[in-house]
Amino acid sequence: MNFVRNGMLATTAALGLMVGAAQAAEVTLKLGHHVPAEHSTNREYAQYFADLVGDLSNGEIEVHNYPGGQLGGQRDLLEGLELGTVDMTYADLGVIANYDLALGVLDLPYVFDSIDHAYRAMDEGLLSAVQARVDKATSFHVVGMIPVAFRDTLLADKDVETLDDLKGVKIRTPQAPVLIDTFRALGANPTPIPSGEAYTAIQTHVVDGMEGHKEFIYAIRVPEVAKHWVETKHNLTFNLLNISDITWNRLTEKQQATVMEAGKKAGEHFRTANAEIDDQFRQKLKDEGVTFSTPDLKPFREATAPMVESFVKDNDASDLWNIIEKTR
Repeated sequence: MNFVRNGMLATTAALGLMVGAAQAAEVTLKLGHHVPAEHSTNREYAQYFADLVGDLSNGEIEVHNYPGGQLGGQRDLLEGLELGTVDMTYADLGVIANYDLALGVLDLPYVFDSIDHAYRAMDEGLLSAVQARVDKATSFHVVGMIPVAFRDTLLADKDVETLDDLKGVKIRTPQAPVLIDTFRALGANPTPIPSGEAYTAIQTHVVDGMEGHKEFIYAIRVPEVAKHWVETKHNLTFNLLNISDITWNRLTEKQQATVMEAGKKAGEHFRTANAEIDDQFRQKLKDEGVTFSTPDLKPFREATAPMVESFVKDNDASDLWNIIEKTR
């Protein structure tokens, strides 16, 4: 009898564990993005967010993170959000600006004085304003936003000491309207190419170089084929963490609140973790033989100022611009 009784108890316990496991996996979400697994925005933001959702929901919501373009490039993933084939992604704000050009005001050249300025603006209404615009223009919802780093320019065969040195230079950019217009205003020849093809495009002289921030360019190994870093600091990269409306509407109010809380906490964590990353990767680039030049940026700002003024006016972006100016 004891053997039977103990066996029944063991079976009951096992069934209980199976039921508990089923309940723990009540919601499973796919989070895909383009950034390599070793990149800080994956480690300290996307994966941190995924782990935090599991903790805050007591295992009820499970987020599977797919870095490095496993589920597609940025545009593919954003389209997947709209179709409901992907639950979540994070992408450059400049790419999301294809849905609402006014969002590109955050990508305008030389509009943020520092990353601290960006955080002040976010805290004082910029994040809410971006969320409202994305909600209106797309079929996905912004869970969080982070300023990552200022973008510079890396060239294969030449240094840039003055603005004139950029004239006619072919620069790889993402498919981001404001970045494309920025390099046109600087006299260069912007060429949109997916980030996964940037290395080969430089190696085969399809383009002369690319723009971006230090860690990302280092992570995709471009310094193997380009050694001249120009500190143009032409814009500040923002990443937006997004969830498909189709997925969002499947969640309960409690689950939605959990996802948003995790997004907020992940952003706070990244703010702390990101503080030293830019300097670390400057040194890593130097160790790879990359040389740095720092041109006088006043002519760069002057060359792009008319573009900034026109952009704000032509794209009805004064709501976003006013917050940036107020917090300068």
